[in-house]
Amino acid sequence: MKKFQAILILLSLLLGVLDAKAESDEVYFERKLPASDQIKILTINPVRMDPKDFSDKGEEKACKKWKLTKAQIIRFFGLSINYSMSPYHHYSQTQCDITGKLIYNGEKWDFYINGGATATWYRGKEQKYLGCEDKRCKRLFIIPYGSMN
Repeated sequence: MKKFQAILILLSLLLGVLDAKAESDEVYFERKLPASDQIKILTINPVRMDPKDFSDKGEEKACKKWKLTKAQIIRFFGLSINYSMSPYHHYSQTQCDITGKLIYNGEKWDFYINGGATATWYRGKEQKYLGCEDKRCKRLFIIPYGSMN
């Protein structure tokens, strides 16, 4: 009987740990933003890169050619996961960035997109973190999600 009680206690503790993990994942992964038709891209700046930071000549060459149109940026945002905190440890990062401005739900945001399929929107102290794991994002980026894992 004591073994049975010990097993029940152990199982309830284990279930509590699993339940706590599920709750923390739900906070971290907010999933998708509302419909991409609520996003309007105002400006896209040329790719920012610092050639002296490249250790890989292939990445430097890819960065020089990398461009995203307004439609591609909206598609990326629509396919991305919206994280409650920075997901950059989950994705590869590049020395290539595209910045610009957008309107989302009537509010102006600045955005920063990295060639590793991540983005940050910022407005004052408020930030949104995005990353795309969807296979449809793969051709949009220099190092798409999963290619370095």
